[in-house]
Amino acid sequence: MDHRILICVSMIAASLTLSPAIAQQAPSPGSKVPSGKALTMLATAIPVSNLDRAIEFYTKGLGMQMTTRMDARDVIEAPLTFPGGGPYLVLLWQKVQGAASYAPPATQRVILDVPDLKVLDSQLKANGYELKGPISDNPQHHVAVAHVDDPDGNHLELVQRSP
Repeated sequence: MDHRILICVSMIAASLTLSPAIAQQAPSPGSKVPSGKALTMLATAIPVSNLDRAIEFYTKGLGMQMTTRMDARDVIEAPLTFPGGGPYLVLLWQKVQGAASYAPPATQRVILDVPDLKVLDSQLKANGYELKGPISDNPQHHVAVAHVDDPDGNHLELVQRSP
């Protein structure tokens, strides 16, 4: 079995098992954790070399929704939302382009929970994108997994969980 699948399954199982325990764990003395609020992920940001091309991949290929672009001094941020809500995925485009301003992706992979991999595969194909290989069904772990790279090579692991 592919080691990436085992790692992904382990991470999912651990998050499902440990999340309530972590959320209920008492803060250490002197900590500044607000009462009644657990630590959650708000967003993750990934660099892109062509913002419009990346937005097209994430919106048309994956079905995410674009919010308002935020124009800062050196960078334009394009927050994208998931259809079911949750954390944002922020695309970062450096205004001054060149070898020094754009670095290859720093992330190993972004793991996305997908309701139906076959439907998403069809949507990707309809918009000119391809999975990196066939969907890997793993009934013993109650998941199916596929992989796709965005136009900048940011690796996305697509996981469909089943009961």
